[in-house]
Amino acid sequence: MVTSKAAIHIESQAPPPIIPVVQGDTGRSILFTLADFTIPIGATATYYIQKPSGNAVYNNAVIEGNT
Repeated sequence: MVTSKAAIHIESQAPPPIIPVVQGDTGRSILFTLADFTIPIGATATYYIQKPSGNAVYNNAVIEGNT
């Protein structure tokens, strides 16, 4: 399994990182750590993926610590 890691900067509003993946890739985990923000207890997370076709996917994510 391949794990990609990236930091997201909330307060500076820097653009999110782009992580290229191949269609049908099922062996990848992507871990985002919030670099300048502490995730509150009980928070939920949703991730958004935009495909090259322009279609988008929204799914729930698991929060562990600040990742």
